[in-house]
Amino acid sequence: MKKIYFLVLLFCLNVTLGLAKSKNIEFNVSLVSVEGKMMLKVKATYAANKSGITKLEYKNEFWGETDLYKCLQSIKVLHQGATVTMDSENDQLILNHAKEIKNLIVEYLIQQDNGDKNLLGAEYRPVINETYFSLFGWQLFLFPKLTDTQHKTNFNITINWEGFSSDYTILNSFGATQKQQIISNETCAEFTMSRFVGGNYRFKRSKISNKNVVIAMHGEWNHFNLQDYIDANTDIIEAVTTFWNDTERLDYTIFLSEIEDPKQSEDINRSTVVGTGLTNSFSAFATSNVNLPTKLFCHEYLHNWIGGKIKNINEEEQYWFSEGFTEYYTVKLMSKFGIGGNPKTDFIIKINEVIKKHWQSKVNQAPNSEISTESFWNDTAYEQLPYDRGLLYAFYLDQKIYATSKGKYSLDNVMHALLTSAVDNNKKITHNHFIKTLNKFLNVNVKKEFVDFIENGNLIPLARFFKAHKIQFDPEIKKLKLLGVYFKNGNQIEVINKDSKAEKSGLKEGDIFVDYDNDTKPGAVSNYKILRNGKTMVFSILRDYELFKIPQMVVNDTNLKKLGIN
Repeated sequence: MKKIYFLVLLFCLNVTLGLAKSKNIEFNVSLVSVEGKMMLKVKATYAANKSGITKLEYKNEFWGETDLYKCLQSIKVLHQGATVTMDSENDQLILNHAKEIKNLIVEYLIQQDNGDKNLLGAEYRPVINETYFSLFGWQLFLFPKLTDTQHKTNFNITINWEGFSSDYTILNSFGATQKQQIISNETCAEFTMSRFVGGNYRFKRSKISNKNVVIAMHGEWNHFNLQDYIDANTDIIEAVTTFWNDTERLDYTIFLSEIEDPKQSEDINRSTVVGTGLTNSFSAFATSNVNLPTKLFCHEYLHNWIGGKIKNINEEEQYWFSEGFTEYYTVKLMSKFGIGGNPKTDFIIKINEVIKKHWQSKVNQAPNSEISTESFWNDTAYEQLPYDRGLLYAFYLDQKIYATSKGKYSLDNVMHALLTSAVDNNKKITHNHFIKTLNKFLNVNVKKEFVDFIENGNLIPLARFFKAHKIQFDPEIKKLKLLGVYFKNGNQIEVINKDSKAEKSGLKEGDIFVDYDNDTKPGAVSNYKILRNGKTMVFSILRDYELFKIPQMVVNDTNLKKLGIN
């Protein structure tokens, strides 16, 4: 969940000229047809600013989406002589009204502005049609514009869902099937970082680890159904709450919506799932051909603790922890508890995959200081770096603590100690605080290794570590190559060398690779399935290979026992 809460604080809403005394807001929401197009109509009541100028905020650019003001229509202040000025450059609406007005009533429409489909790349825009609606809190509700000192202000919010039939399902981050919702003591960030849906959603209520959980789906998937999704997410919630010894009775909602990927016609095996954690909820979008998307939910659910309760002092500087350690515990818990049918051997397989990927990354030895807002959000290699580096450091520490303590401790104990200091003493993750906590369970020169592996970015000597701890491994891998072929977008031939084996086999520039035989024997002939002008074709090619010094653990029960997974 990358910088979500930081971004929302920049986005939130209230009165610039002084927060009105009343912190009560009421929204009346209905579904209306305007010239044959379905829209959501919102009638909102706010405390007016005594100056006669009240400012509301609606973000024009957010989460990669632009021109969001196209979704906001027909804004009216229902008071004589009042006017509205839209200031999209500053993400605000300026309402001029009589000073004696105490409660300001504003009416507006929210529309879907990108046709009638829910498309990949536009999943964070409103969807509103005759059968259902789906949008996020920051898209649906105008809030008073907040100053920098008012972001922790709590509001009491009432939402009335008007004119919806009894069989029209209303679901959101704050409840299910309620025609009136009273949401008390929520900050702007908490309220707007939410999802609201309605219509022909399928959903089920469950009691999981003392939590009232609603799981809602819209769409159809080839490889799983609602019950499969419920079972897998139930396993995740139980595993994660058990790990943290969590007994809080919080309500939680999980949303999954089908999206269309226009590029799927070019690559029939292309599948996509995206998602993020929200207030009291998790929201995901997936194409119909994805497998059961459990890993993403597990990662985001863990963020309620890692990055949530245990906060970074500086987001990018500690992404190795909030993202990397979250990724490690996603792998560890899913493998250990067999979530989604994953066998315990998946732990070794997944760690091996990350080792392989990180060792071949172009930025794998970049210092931690190079992970900045700019590099993280604009360079996919830097975006992936803290996930992989942090995961491997967590894996290394987990095994080292487990081995040196002869099974008495593990990284789990460090995580629980960090949670206790965060909850009891409001301690945030700094490098010194992490090192000090780690030293309680690992009596070695922790700081030197931390500086070496995290701050300076040097690769962890895993081959030496595996050998010292008698973990069976192969010191190098064979990577098969298709010589003379250069790709764009990962799987489409952009250039093919003349007289190369690939050209002689019949491959052409523009061909899109769909699948191939993964035979790793030297001189193996592989069958490549490609897509050309909409037709599937198969070619047989003799591949070459290179050797890479990348350690890979052997997948067997001996290693699982040594790693503490069995």
